Amino acid sequence: MWYPAYEFRYCAYEYIVGESFQLLELERRQRVDTGAPRYERVDRYEAQRVLETAAHRLRDELRHLVGTTTHYTTVTRYSDLDVLRIVLGEVGSIAGRIALLRRLHPRLVAVATPKARLREVEPEPEPEPLWLELELLDEAGEPIADARYEVELPGGDVRSGSLDSSGRARIEGLSSRRDGIVRFPDLETEYSVGPER
Repeated sequence: MWYPAYEFRYCAYEYIVGESFQLLELERRQRVDTGAPRYERVDRYEAQRVLETAAHRLRDELRHLVGTTTHYTTVTRYSDLDVLRIVLGEVGSIAGRIALLRRLHPRLVAVATPKARLREVEPEPEPEPLWLELELLDEAGEPIADARYEVELPGGDVRSGSLDSSGRARIEGLSSRRDGIVRFPDLETEYSVGPER
């Protein structure tokens, strides 16, 4: 029997959620056909975190997956929260029927550009407030929502948070116009930012 599998994107990675033995076979076939897998199985703790965060976008898909791959045949009677609990339990169990695969190499293009770049100016009596706006896009130019970021400022000060649903964040109250480093921990990437020269 062929079970459904659903692809979705979270941060910059592409994932497939589906019946665990079927996904294991997909992973094995890729290794045989291409010599190297394009997807890897996600460990249960990370899988639970990713699915819990992305559940609001996969509501119908997760309900269908639970109904076809588990013994919960009356899944239509369950609330969305109950379906999510079942999915997290199946993914978290060693013998669970649901698994998550992640594409090995994220497809992304990161852009860290302030709209009004920080630049050296003549000292003014009233200093203008400094800020930095982050925007993270994938290769197709689509925003990458909810990605965590860290900005290391010149004095060692670190500001962190998460991008909004449009893949943006604005960091207010910067005190220096010097270079800094922007990191996206979920993506394992970092970028240098600084004043326009």
